Amino acid sequence: MRSNHYDTVRRSALLAVQLFSRVVLVALAVTTALAQSNPVVVENQQAGTTAWQISDKVSTDKTGQIKGYASSPSINKGDSINFYVTTNPPQTYNMNVYRIGWYQGLVGSLMQHIGPLNGLRRLTCLGDATFATIEIY
Repeated sequence: MRSNHYDTVRRSALLAVQLFSRVVLVALAVTTALAQSNPVVVENQQAGTTAWQISDKVSTDKTGQIKGYASSPSINKGDSINFYVTTNPPQTYNMNVYRIGWYQGLVGSLMQHIGPLNGLRRLTCLGDATFATIEIY
């Protein structure tokens, strides 16, 4: 009788372990499916690059060679953005647009290469002392 009791306990424990394993496998499958349908997870699986980082070879701006700013610091997917650029002397330039995110730890992904564009020297800059801003036209 004692042997029968231990067999019952052992079978119950084995059944509980099997049931727990199945619950864990189902939970992992659901978690994986949800992660794959999450747009952030999907986006962060795109190819990344470190090319977005500004190198030590930057302009000193002693001659105002190229200046520019964007109409917004960030935008949502599908929104538009304007770039205001002036070059001195007038010359062609290129722009690369990067999205910042995880991207396998590289932090940036190239979204679009634009150019070559024809740069112009913009002479008129309007300042707004209230907001401490300058607009280049």
